[in-house]
Amino acid sequence: ESHLFHAGQQFRSVCVVQSGTVKTYQLSSEGDEIVTGFHLPGELIGLDAIGKGRHPEFAVALEDSRYCDIPFRDFQKILDESPSLNQLMLKLLSADMAETRELLLVIGRMDARARVATFLLNMSRRLKRRGEDGTRFRLTMDRRDIANYLSLTIETVSRTLSWMQKQDILAVRGKLVQLLDQDALPDTAGREHEDLLLHTG
Repeated sequence: ESHLFHAGQQFRSVCVVQSGTVKTYQLSSEGDEIVTGFHLPGELIGLDAIGKGRHPEFAVALEDSRYCDIPFRDFQKILDESPSLNQLMLKLLSADMAETRELLLVIGRMDARARVATFLLNMSRRLKRRGEDGTRFRLTMDRRDIANYLSLTIETVSRTLSWMQKQDILAVRGKLVQLLDQDALPDTAGREHEDLLLHTG
C-alpha cells in the first residue's frame, strides 16, 4: 500500500485520482483505523487540508491506483484561468460532498441491508457522474474496509451481499459487482433516503 499523504503532514498539493481507488482514514486514540471514505477516478483528495494547512487524515492507494499531485498554487491558477472548469469542479465537489454527508448521517440509523445498499448506490452515482458504468463496477476496497466504513462486521457485509444475490438485486463475482435490479436497491436503502439523494445529487 502506498500512502499519498499522512495525517499531520503539511498541505502542499491537491491529489487527483486517475485510476483505482484511494482510501482515506484516521486513527482513533487507541490506534485503530477508522475508514472515512473511498475516492474514485476523477475525484480530488486533500482539499480538507486547506483551512489548517495540514492533512487531517491519511490517504492510501488501494490496488494498482494511479494519482497525480498538483501543487495547490498551480491548481488555483488553472481554476482562475478557466471559469467553466471552476464551475464544473465546484458542481462535482458539491454533489460529492452532499452525498457523502447524507451517507454518513444515515449510516447510524439504518439496518445492515440498507447501509450496504446505500453504499452501492453512492458508488454507482459517483461513477455515472463521471461518465463511467454505474451498473457494473469493481469494488477495489476489501470487505474489511467496507465493513469498517459502514460500522458493520465483515461477516455482516458478506452475508448482506449474499442475500442481495439471492434476491437477484445484484451479482457479485470476486470484486466485480453488477446491479441487476435498478429499483430494488433504492427500495432496500429506503425510499425516503433515495429521494433525499436525488435532491442532493
